[in-house]
Amino acid sequence: MRLYYYLSITVSMTLLASCTSQEKNVEIKRLGIDINTAHAIPMDTNKIVSLETNNNSLLYDISGLYELDNKYFIWSRGMVKAFNKSGKYLYQISGKGQGANEYTDMSCVYTKDGNICIYDWNVKTVLSFNSQGQLQNRQRITVEPHAPSPVGIIPLGKDRYVCVNGYRGGDNVRTPSVSIWNSDFTAQDTLGGRLVESGFRLSDWLYASADSKRILYWEPLKDTLFTVAGQTVYPMCAIDFGDHAVPADVAKKDAYARSMYLGKKKNIKKSASMCRFYQIDGDYIYFIFSWAGRICLCRFSQKTFHPEIFEFKDERYKVLPFFKIIGNQLVMAVEDKEDMEKNCGLLVVDKKILDKNK
Repeated sequence: MRLYYYLSITVSMTLLASCTSQEKNVEIKRLGIDINTAHAIPMDTNKIVSLETNNNSLLYDISGLYELDNKYFIWSRGMVKAFNKSGKYLYQISGKGQGANEYTDMSCVYTKDGNICIYDWNVKTVLSFNSQGQLQNRQRITVEPHAPSPVGIIPLGKDRYVCVNGYRGGDNVRTPSVSIWNSDFTAQDTLGGRLVESGFRLSDWLYASADSKRILYWEPLKDTLFTVAGQTVYPMCAIDFGDHAVPADVAKKDAYARSMYLGKKKNIKKSASMCRFYQIDGDYIYFIFSWAGRICLCRFSQKTFHPEIFEFKDERYKVLPFFKIIGNQLVMAVEDKEDMEKNCGLLVVDKKILDKNK
C-alpha cells in the first residue's frame, strides 16, 4: 500500500489527546498537514543504484537497509541479502531452517559491533553474522514466564537494547509495548504508557539516537509519534491531516481494521497515513508518509516544529515506502515503472538537496 501526504504546522496549537483507553489525557503538539506545500524535487536518475536482478537476488519490499564493509545489506521480508555499492548481488545471509546458523521466524534485523543481527522470534534467539555472512554468535533471550518477549530490537547505546514487545493475546492480557533490555538479554524493564494492541507487525517501530538519549516509537497506521521519558512512553506529536485524515471512528479501531480501510481503492486518495521510518538527524526529525499512491519525505525542526515536505519526481521512476539517512546521504527505494519485475533501485542523494529545493 503506497499513500502520500502533506504537512503545514501551526506551532501554537496543541490538542488534548487520548489515543486509547490505555493512557491518560496529555497535551501534545499538533502538526497540521497541507499536501499542497510539498516541494517537488526532480529525481537525478544518475544517482540511482540499480540492484542486480537474478534468481538468487530477488527482493520484495525493503524493510531495512544497513551499510557495512562498503556493502548494502537489505532486509526484505524473511531474507537479508548483500549487494556491493554498485548494486551487484553478492550473497544471502543464512536462510530459514533448523541449522545452527539458520532461523525459523525473522522478526527483525539490526547491526551491532560490525555484525548483522537477525532475531528469530520463534525461538527467542539472536544470530550475529559478520559482513562476509559467517555466523559469529547465537544469543538466547531469557524471557521469564508470563513476561513480555520482544518482536523488534534495536541497540540503545553500547550496553542496552530497546525492544517492541509481541502480542500475547486475550482481552485481559496487558502487555507493555516497549521494554529496555540489558546487554546480554537476561533482564528487562518494561515501560509504561502504551500497551500492545494486536499481533500486527511492522519492520520499523523504533529509533534510538546514536547517543542513546532519544527514543522514538510509533505504531502501525497511527499518526502519532511517541517518545520516551524515564520509564514512560508518551505522545510527542499528533499529525493532523485535516480533510485527508483517517476518520476518527476508523482511527480508534485496531491495526487490522485501519489497514482494511486504507487498502480500499476509494480511500486511497481520501485518507493519508502510513507515517514510517522516523529518524533524528541534528535538529530535524525525518519520516516518510503516503497518500494517493505517492510517497513523500517530511522533516520538521525539533525547536520550532516547522515542517518541510519533499517529493522526488520522475516520469520513469516511482519512490517506494522506504528511506534511511546514512551519514550525509538520503537513501530511498525507487521502482522502475517500465520494468516492475526487476529489483527496486536505491536513490542515493546528498541531504543538501533538500535545502536547495525549498
